Amino acid sequence: MPPKRLREYEQKREFEGTPEPLPGEAAATDGHRFVVHEHSARRWHLDLRLEHDGALASFALPNGLPDDPAQNRKAVHTEDHPIEYLGFHGRIPEGHYGAGSVDIWDEGTYSAESWDPRKIVVRLDGRRAHGRYALFHVGPDAKDWMIHRTDPPDPGREPMPTHLVPMRARAGRLPSDPDGYACEVCWSGERALAHLTPGRVRFESSTLEDVTARYPGLRRLGRAIGARSALLDGVVVALDERGRPDRELLARHPDGPAVRYMIFDLIHLDGQSLLEMPQRERRARLQGLGLEGPAWSVPETFEAGGEPLLAAAREQGLPGIVAKRLDAPYRPGVPSDAWIAVAARHPRRKRGRERATLAELLEGGRPLGEGRVEVELGGRRLTLSNLDKVLWPATGTTKGDLIDYVLRLSQTVLPHLYGRPLTLKRYPDGVTGAKFFEKRCPGHRPAWVRTEAIQSERHGGPIDYCVVCDRPTLVWLANLACIELHVDLFLMGTGQRPTATVFDLDPGPGSDIVDCCRVAQVLRGMLARVGLESFPKTSGSKGLQVYVPLNDGRATFERTKSFARTVAELFEREAPDLVVARMTKSLRPGKVLIDWSQNDPRKSTICAYSTRGRDEPTVSTPVRWEEVDRCIERGDAGLLRFTTADVVRRADRDGDPFAGVLSVVQRLP
Repeated sequence: MPPKRLREYEQKREFEGTPEPLPGEAAATDGHRFVVHEHSARRWHLDLRLEHDGALASFALPNGLPDDPAQNRKAVHTEDHPIEYLGFHGRIPEGHYGAGSVDIWDEGTYSAESWDPRKIVVRLDGRRAHGRYALFHVGPDAKDWMIHRTDPPDPGREPMPTHLVPMRARAGRLPSDPDGYACEVCWSGERALAHLTPGRVRFESSTLEDVTARYPGLRRLGRAIGARSALLDGVVVALDERGRPDRELLARHPDGPAVRYMIFDLIHLDGQSLLEMPQRERRARLQGLGLEGPAWSVPETFEAGGEPLLAAAREQGLPGIVAKRLDAPYRPGVPSDAWIAVAARHPRRKRGRERATLAELLEGGRPLGEGRVEVELGGRRLTLSNLDKVLWPATGTTKGDLIDYVLRLSQTVLPHLYGRPLTLKRYPDGVTGAKFFEKRCPGHRPAWVRTEAIQSERHGGPIDYCVVCDRPTLVWLANLACIELHVDLFLMGTGQRPTATVFDLDPGPGSDIVDCCRVAQVLRGMLARVGLESFPKTSGSKGLQVYVPLNDGRATFERTKSFARTVAELFEREAPDLVVARMTKSLRPGKVLIDWSQNDPRKSTICAYSTRGRDEPTVSTPVRWEEVDRCIERGDAGLLRFTTADVVRRADRDGDPFAGVLSVVQRLP
C-alpha cells in the first residue's frame, strides 16, 4: 500500500485529467535516489525530490539550487510525491494543480548525513547537482524552509557582476577590409543589460538604473533560460506598425505589446565570465541559448560586408549598423574601435536621454522671469536659475557651464552615483564664497528626487540622503551650485557592505601628485601580487586615489579598513622616506600619506567625474596606469590635472576607464 502521507498528493489531483502518476506499489530500493524537476508552472521553479521512507520528500526551489555558500535560497516544503514521480516528465493540463511543463533537470543518488524534522543534510551526486546541501526550517509555517550549499563553489566558477557598464561603439565608416567583421542593425531604444538567474530577472540601463519594472513584458525572459544564469547585452525597443524602432512609442508605452528586447551579446554564462572571449565565440554561445520569444530575439548578423545591410537600414529609416570585429573581447565602459557605429544618414544633433547640452535643454524651456527658466528633462520638470552666476571667478566658469558639463557627462558619471548615499558640498556664492557640506537631502527638493534613510548615531536618528538615479536629479543638484559630489563606498540596501577598498594618496608639503604616482605604482604591484586588480583616479585637488573593486557582497568595512591599514603600514616600513601611514602633521612634509581611514561607513569620498571647489573647475578624473607611468617619467604634475573641458573630450574619446570599479568581482586575501 502507498504511504498514508501521499493522501495530500492524491487529494490535490484529478488523475483522469493529468498524466502525473498514481501512487502504486513501487519497487523497493535502498531509498537514496533523487530527481530535480524543472517546472514551468504559474511561476518557474525547480523541484527537488528526495527518496525517503517509501516516498519522495519534495521542496520547490523558486530560485534554484545555490551554487555558493554565501547564498541561502528559499525552499518550499510541498506535499510528498510517490516514488513513481522519479521518472515523470510531461505537461500538466491547464486547470489542474501545477499546470505547466515538467522536465527532468537532473537525477542521481544522494547520501543523507542527517534527517531531522527541521533539518536535512544531504550530499547530492547527479549530473548537474552535486555537493553537500542543508535544508532547514525557518519561520512559523511548516512549509517555510531554506536551502544552503555547504561546499565551496565549483572550481573556476566566477560570480556574475552585480553591475556592469556596457561596452560602447565608436562612430566611423565601414571597415575597408570587411573580413574579420560581422555587421548588425543599430537599434534605437534603451540600452539594457539583462541579469538572469534562476527565478529572477533584472534589467539595468547603461547608467546602472534598475529598469525591470519599466518593461513588465520582458520579465518572462527568465523562463526562456530556465535554471541557467546569464548576463545579456541588448537594446529595448518599441516597434511601430512597419517594424521600425520608435523611441517616442517606447517612452509612451514601455509596457505595451510593441516592446521587444534585441539581444546582441552574452557577457557571462553559468559561472563563467566571457569578457575575454572573442566576439565570434560569444555570439555562438548566445545563439546556442535559443532565445527567441514573444518579446525578445537575437537579431541576425552578416559577415559578408556591411554595404547591403547599411543600404537596407537607410531604406527602412533605421539609425545605422554596427560592425564588430570577430576577434575582439568585451570591454565594459569603453568605446572601442572593435565596434564601429556606421550612421545610415547624415549625423544629426544628438538629442534625448543619451546626450544633451544646456543649449538643447533651453530650446524648449519656458522663461519664468528673474533669471529663471522651466525645462523638461527625462519626463521631469525643473526650474533652472541664475545660469550666468560665476562659480569659478578665475576662469569665469558659470553655473550654466556646470549644468552643461553634468549633462554631457551624465552617461559616464551616473553609474558611479547610482544607488549610493550622496553628501553634497555646495558653493552658493562660488568657490571664493561660503561653502557647506550637506548630508540631509534638501527639504525643498522636487518630489521625484529619490532619498534613502540611514540611521545616524551622531544625529540620533535617520538622515534622508539624496540618491542620484537619473539626469534630472544630476541637473537639479548642479542648479543648487553643488560643485562637489561625495559618495559612500556602499550601495543602499546592501547592509553597508563596501564595494571597494580605497587608498587615498595625499601629498604633504614639498610633495605633489608625481610623488603620489610613484606610491600608486608600487601599490599597484603589491596588490597585483595578491591577485587584486586596481584602478587609479585623480582627486581633482592635489592627490591620487587607488580603488580596489570587490563587488562580492561579502566584504565588511572592518575587513577593508584592516586590509588597507596593513598595506599602508607595511609600505611605510619599507619606504619611510616616501610614505607615511599616520595623520600626524609633523611626519608629513616631503611624504605621501596613504589614508586608509576612508574605508569607513561614516565617511564618503569624492565621486569619479565630480568637479572640485578649487580655483579652476578641475575634476576628479579616472586615469589609465599608462598615464600614471608617464607622469612619473616626465615628472610633470600638470599631466594629471584635468578641467571639465578636458574630461568631456576624454570621455568622448576613451569612455570610462573607471568602469571596472563597478563590475570587477574579487575578494581580499
